Amino acid sequence: MSIANLLLLRHSGLREVSEKEVLDELSDTELRVPRQVHHVDTTDFSTDIDAGNWQSSEQYLIEQASHIRQLADEQGDTEIKYYGLAEIPHTLALGALVGDERHVQAFDFDRDQNKWAWPSVEQRLQLRTEGVPAERVASNGRVAIRVEISSSIQDADILAVLGSDLLADIRIRLHDEQTPMVKTIGSAADAQQVRQLMREALAAVAEFRPGTETIHLFVAAPAPVCFLIGQELRLRNNPPFQTYRFRKQAEPRYQEALLLTESDATAAMEELTEEQLRRNQHIRQEVWPTALRNVLDYAASNRERSNDNSGIWYRAFAKKELFSAVHPFPNLPPLWAVANEHDTVDPEPYHGEFGHDKSSNTWRLNDGLLVGLSNATRGKDAELQKLIRLFLYHEYVHDYHSLTKYNATDVGRFPNCLERIDYAADLYALFHELDFASIYDRNNVASDDKIKHFLVNTIDLMIRSMWAFDAGGEFNRPQIRRVRRYLNWYWRRVQVSRSTDLKIALKALSTPPTIELAGCRLQIEGRRELMLLNKLDPTTDLSIGLVTENERMLRITDSTTINIKALLNAFRSRDHEEIKIFFEGVFEEALAVNGALPILLT
Repeated sequence: MSIANLLLLRHSGLREVSEKEVLDELSDTELRVPRQVHHVDTTDFSTDIDAGNWQSSEQYLIEQASHIRQLADEQGDTEIKYYGLAEIPHTLALGALVGDERHVQAFDFDRDQNKWAWPSVEQRLQLRTEGVPAERVASNGRVAIRVEISSSIQDADILAVLGSDLLADIRIRLHDEQTPMVKTIGSAADAQQVRQLMREALAAVAEFRPGTETIHLFVAAPAPVCFLIGQELRLRNNPPFQTYRFRKQAEPRYQEALLLTESDATAAMEELTEEQLRRNQHIRQEVWPTALRNVLDYAASNRERSNDNSGIWYRAFAKKELFSAVHPFPNLPPLWAVANEHDTVDPEPYHGEFGHDKSSNTWRLNDGLLVGLSNATRGKDAELQKLIRLFLYHEYVHDYHSLTKYNATDVGRFPNCLERIDYAADLYALFHELDFASIYDRNNVASDDKIKHFLVNTIDLMIRSMWAFDAGGEFNRPQIRRVRRYLNWYWRRVQVSRSTDLKIALKALSTPPTIELAGCRLQIEGRRELMLLNKLDPTTDLSIGLVTENERMLRITDSTTINIKALLNAFRSRDHEEIKIFFEGVFEEALAVNGALPILLT
C-alpha cells in the first residue's frame, strides 16, 4: 500500500525525542514520501507539574493537538506516526485531544536495541478485565479505571485518593501467569488489545453507569499505549476524565494531574485563522506594550504625586476624597510598590495561558487568551488597552497577595479566601482605571454621572474579559468559586447602574458582596469544588441567597418572575446580556426589602 504523506509526531517530556532518531526508523520508501515532523515538547513544564500546576501544560497540549489536526487535514491522505517519552497524563491528554478520527501508529522505544521499534509483530499479551459493570445502576458517582500493564496498581492507592464510594472499579490487567513490567508490551497488536479493552470498558460505563460524573484513570503503561488509550476517551461523548501522576515517594502516591473535559476537546478542534494570528502579533507588539507602558508611567506619576506617608494606595488618586470616604481595602499596597518598571512583553506566543517571568521581567501571552480578550473588546484597540490595564493592575496586586505561579501551589483548597482576594484585586483594578481616566481622559469622568457611567461600563468590560478566561464548550462544570466571582460582579454592576448617588455606588463596591447560587449538584474532585450547572440537586430548591445591604438574608427561589433555570442556561451558554437582565430582577427583589443599596451615614 502506497503512502501519500507522512506526519511524524515526536513527543519529548521525560527526555528529548530527536528528529534524527525518528527518521532513522523510516524505511527507504518512507524516506522518499513527503513528510512533516512535528515536535510536541512538554519538558519545560516539569517545574510546574512538580508543584501540582498542570494548567499551563493543558493549554499547550490543546494548541498542539489543534495544530496536529490541521496538519493532517492539510496533507490529505496522511499516515501519522507517534514517538513519545513523556509524562503519562500528558500522553493520555495528547491522544484524547488529537482524537480517534485519525489512525495513528504509535511506537515504543526499545531500550535493548536503542531504537523506536516494536520487538515483535505478533500479539503475545494475554489480558483480562475485572469489575466491568453488567447491570444498570442509576446512582450518581465516580468510576475508577486501572490499566495495569507496566506495574500493578494497589487497592490502597485507589482508596487513598478516591475512598471506597465508587460506582465501579474496573481493572485492565495481565493474566495471572504474567507479571507487569516495563517491557510487557511487545507489539502494536498488544497495544491495540489494551485499546480495545478500554473501549469496551467505557462502553459498559456508558450503558450501565449512566450517572457517572467523572472517570478516574490510573494508568501504568508505556507511552504508545497511553496515547492510544487517550484516543479512546472521546471527550465529547463521555464524562470528564481525571488523570493521575504516580510518584513512589509522594503521599498519596497518585497525585491529580490533568482533568480532560468536553470543552478541552472543543478547543482542540479550533484552529486560529491567519487573521487571528496577525491580530495577536499586533497585540503583542503594539497594543499590550502600549498598555503596559501606560500602567508603568501612571504608577510612576502616582508615586511622584503622593504626599501621604500612610502608604494607603488611593491617597495619591486625583479624586482621593471619594475613596477616602469608603476606605476600600486600605491595606493593599500602592501600585508603584508592586508594578515593575522594567517589565516588557514577549513578542512570541506563550504555551501556557499567560505568565510573568520575574527572572526576565517579561509578560508572556498565549494566543487563545489574546483572541478571547480581543473578542471581549470587539477588536477595538482602545478598549483592549483598557482591558489590559485592568488585567495588569489585578495581576500586580496578586503578587502582594502571594498569588503567583511560584507560591500558589494548592491554593485552590481555600475557595473563600480566593474569592475575597479576587474581589479585592478586581476592585483595585477598577478604581485604578478610574483614577487613570481622571488624569488622562478627564472629560470621560468630569461629573458624578459620568463617573458612574464609567464604572458600569468598566465592570461590564471586566465581566466580559472573565468569560475570555472560560472559553471552550458549554460552561457546565465550573468551580464554585468561579461562579461566585461572576455572581459578585453581576450583582455589583446592577447596584452601581441603579444607584442614584455616586457615593452610594462607591460604598457598595468597597466591600465584597455575599451572594450564592444553590440547587445545582455539587461535586468535589480532589482539590476542586465544582458546581454542575446542567444537573439539579433533587434535595434542594433552586435559589439565590443574598445578604442585602441592610444585613438581611434574602432567599430568591425559582419562579416565573425570577427564572433561575434560565439563569443556569445563560451561564452555560455564556449569555452575558441575559445574565445582566436576570440581575435586574434580583435588584427589584432586594429593593422590596429596602436592601438593594447601602445607606450613607452622615
